[in-house]
Amino acid sequence: MKLLLSFAFLVGFAFNLQAQDTEMTEPDPLIAVVEACQDALALGDKSTAFSLARKIRKEAIRRFSDEPKQLAPLLLLYADAAASYKDAATLIAYREALVAYERAFGRDGEQLIEPMMRAAREALARKYRVEAFNLFQRTIELSNQYGQGYVAQAAIAKTGIASLHLRVGELTAARTYLDEALVTDARSLSALDLGWIYHVSADTNLALENWRAADEHYTQAYGYYEGVNRNARDLRTILRRLIKANHMMGAPERATNFCQLYAEKRDWGSRMLFDPSDKITNRRADNVATVKVEYTINHQCRAVEVVVTSAGGMDPLRVREIIEDAYWLPRYRNGVATRTELQRISSFIVAD
Repeated sequence: MKLLLSFAFLVGFAFNLQAQDTEMTEPDPLIAVVEACQDALALGDKSTAFSLARKIRKEAIRRFSDEPKQLAPLLLLYADAAASYKDAATLIAYREALVAYERAFGRDGEQLIEPMMRAAREALARKYRVEAFNLFQRTIELSNQYGQGYVAQAAIAKTGIASLHLRVGELTAARTYLDEALVTDARSLSALDLGWIYHVSADTNLALENWRAADEHYTQAYGYYEGVNRNARDLRTILRRLIKANHMMGAPERATNFCQLYAEKRDWGSRMLFDPSDKITNRRADNVATVKVEYTINHQCRAVEVVVTSAGGMDPLRVREIIEDAYWLPRYRNGVATRTELQRISSFIVAD
């Protein structure tokens, strides 16, 4: 959706330049650079797109500093390319684009909705929480003002505000915004945006200990994300939380299935995926005991043949119980979860 909208904004710009070209002997070379940048973004060539976008920005500022309607979409293209490239100055680029849009269309202009929403998401990612909240809130206000054509932007903005509430433990407020976002017509949203909405909703349900609703929404988020990128980090995050949700609602077999699916996505190490006791930690503290354990992980993601060689002052039976109850990443060979070799770990376990 982002690339299509950027292209729509740039159509007017290109048309204006082409109109000017009728009086020129040579076509404006900036048009070709803009088109090449758009193509690179669409193809996922982030480095090329960002390199071209920097040239576009420099030329746009030189030529159109007094023509904000021409300048604004070009600065937005630069910000989008910077976001794709994950450049450290991306938020600054979106701020610059928004200033140009306000100059061109006024503070309440309809054209501000999309760039404002993108700037808000970048501010959220960069943990500029007050700025993100204000931009999301303004996106909702303008989307409501201009009607049904902006239901997708409003839904994304509501999810962004819900995410901010979730981060500070304001779960009721988060749930309220998410319930509004979830009634949006799915056809107006991209798979990636739908995945994000259901992901934040599932995280909120998990925090509320509404395990069944968390399981349902994580499953939906996983389906949307998988269609976009099967190897995305978000897929693995969701699988770990599905393990927890299913264990907590009394479905250990289903939790094990998600554990094995996680192993398909990331087959290395003997990483602990979920600890029901919430005792295993890697942080040293006064109430933490260092233990040494030998064990084997079976294909059902559980530690077996557990031998506690040092309990660090804890009851060895309690240490063994904690290790055996946890879900561990099994080795995956030839498409099948298998037993690992003998593992030896030194874990820090919070003493009872």
